Amino acid sequence: MRNADLAADPSQCDGATARSHRVLYESETNGAEQQVSFAQLSPREVQCLVMIADGLSAREAAKRLSITSRTVERHLDVARYKLNARNRTHLVAIAFREGVIE
Repeated sequence: MRNADLAADPSQCDGATARSHRVLYESETNGAEQQVSFAQLSPREVQCLVMIADGLSAREAAKRLSITSRTVERHLDVARYKLNARNRTHLVAIAFREGVIE
């Protein structure tokens, strides 16, 4: 089953949010290490992240989730902020590196 198929069903996505994977990285602003957790992400933020990682556009993800594309974009922006990712590509890279999405 593809990640996007799992993410379309919220009950299938809870395992990803329950993971307590941590990311350590250097902050460019002060050189100090920061620790962030994927447990900070809401189930809907993880669903949107998985769908974008599978190559869906915000519009396609929105259609599958029965929400607007702007709402998908907002969920991704909040996830990016929570994980201190520079952009969506960086957000997806962090999620792959930490095993949240495959």
